[in-house]
Amino acid sequence: MNSTRPWWRVFLVTFLGVIVFSLSTGLTHAQSTNSTAPKNGHANAYRAGWSCDVGYKKSGEACAAIQVPANAILAGAGYGKGWECRRGFQETNLRCEKINIPSNAYLGASGNRWVCERGYKLKDKVCAAIKVPANGYLNDRGDGWNCRRGFRATHQACDAVVVPENGFIVESYNGSSWECERGYRRANEKCVAVKVPENAYFHASSMRLGWRCHRGFRISGTSCNAVVVPENAHLNYSGNDWECDRQFRRRGGACVPQTRL
Repeated sequence: MNSTRPWWRVFLVTFLGVIVFSLSTGLTHAQSTNSTAPKNGHANAYRAGWSCDVGYKKSGEACAAIQVPANAILAGAGYGKGWECRRGFQETNLRCEKINIPSNAYLGASGNRWVCERGYKLKDKVCAAIKVPANGYLNDRGDGWNCRRGFRATHQACDAVVVPENGFIVESYNGSSWECERGYRRANEKCVAVKVPENAYFHASSMRLGWRCHRGFRISGTSCNAVVVPENAHLNYSGNDWECDRQFRRRGGACVPQTRL
């Protein structure tokens, strides 16, 4: 009969032995580490070394008690000061002094500073009321003001936007500017009628003239003259000039055959 053990049984015995050895080694290491922790300290559970108990912090190789001043609490860390001021107090020279909140202010969410109420803004360490001029209103944040539609901010006032004849208030976020009606263009704060010449059409985006020439015509002063297209050429993409056909190149006012090397 073959007395050789199956390979899986040998592997299982070896694997269990490694686990037992690791556990015993870890326990021995933990016990050794724990024995080196100073008074008011403890061995770290998952890493080498030791840490101080709550309320103590490292001081060389010892754990010293954290001196918590009045109106402070332990910070939960064994380094640094180890404490922090309570809400409503701020640190000054290792002490926690009460935060003096001025009128029309409140303690911020952080608890260590104050913020002005809506309708007030910080000025000379106090919360001064925001003076909203006539035809104005507080902005969404409450720390400033905007002018109503049809008015424009000028220094500390809201002045009415003067809209000329044939103009209108722009539908912008604050309605503080104006544009001319279709058929008119802006000139010297007025809306003047656009005179569209022959072979042209009104175009609002052409602010200088207010019109553009039809395809096949080009601007010449205040008129639209026909584009003269030479032989072997055609109107370009814009339609207001010409370019040579393929295999030709421009020379002066004509298109000549391209020379091949």
